Amino acid sequence: MRVVSLDHLVITVQDIPQAIKFYVEILGMQEVTFGDNRKALAYGQQKINL
Repeated sequence: MRVVSLDHLVITVQDIPQAIKFYVEILGMQEVTFGDNRKALAYGQQKINL
């Protein structure tokens, strides 16, 4: 079985700036700011809220 998409995913992290740095620099995701300065990571059509 292969996952093709996720409906909703939240990752709880202790240090949001450090998590963003890792996911952007190492995994090539894009930082997204939404709502009341909330952060997420985007890759393709998917988004992971932090």
